[in-house]
Amino acid sequence: MSVYDKAHELARAISQSNEYLDLKNAFERIENDEEAKNMY
Repeated sequence: MSVYDKAHELARAISQSNEYLDLKNAFERIENDEEAKNMY
């Protein structure tokens, strides 16, 4: 398996992890809340 295949496998695993999804959701909530967006 090549380094590129491993890198893509890692990227896929990270993008499906609970931690990443929680962080993505938090940023989406900030974007949708003007007050929070201004504070950020």
